[in-house]
Amino acid sequence: MKTLKIVLVGPYLAGKSRFMATARGIGIPQQGANVPQDNDAKQIGSVATDVERILLDEEMMIYLFGMPGQQRFDFMWDVLEEKIHGFIILFDPQRPETFIETRKIIDMVSQKRNAPYILAATSAEPQQAWAEEAMRRSLSLASQFKFSVCDINDVASVKKTLLDLLYEILSKFES
Repeated sequence: MKTLKIVLVGPYLAGKSRFMATARGIGIPQQGANVPQDNDAKQIGSVATDVERILLDEEMMIYLFGMPGQQRFDFMWDVLEEKIHGFIILFDPQRPETFIETRKIIDMVSQKRNAPYILAATSAEPQQAWAEEAMRRSLSLASQFKFSVCDINDVASVKKTLLDLLYEILSKFES
C-alpha cells in the first residue's frame, strides 16, 4: 500500500484541527476509526500534533499531521518533515493580523522544504472571505502560486484541497 505524509501548517487557530476533523469523512471507513461527533468541535487550539489517517482506496493511505501554530512548538518541524510528501498551508482570511506569520510560514516551507505545497484560505463561511486577488496582494503571492479557498466544514471542499495537493505531488514525481 502506498502511504503519503501530508503536514498541515498555519498560524494559531487557522483551522488545521477542523480541517482534519472534516477530512475524516473522506475515503473508505476504517474498522475502529473514530467517528466525528458534533460535540467534538474544539473551542481552543491544539496543544500537540493532530494526526488523522485517511484510507482513499485499497492502495492509498494518507496520513495528515497538524502542526501546532504556536511558536513554542517550532522544534517539531524537524520531526514532522521527515519523509514528507507535501504541505497544506492554512490561514484564516478573516484574521488579517495573522498574515505576517502566514507569509513567514510560506517562505519557510518554500525555501527549506523539498515537498510540494499549496495555500488554502480556511473559512467556515467562504462567501465572507476576501477576494482571491486581495488575499494574494496581502500575502505578496505570485500569480502562479497554488491557492484555494476551503470551507473547513465541508467534506467536498476539504477533499478538493487535498486533491489539489495530491496533483502537485504527482506532477513533482512525474518530472
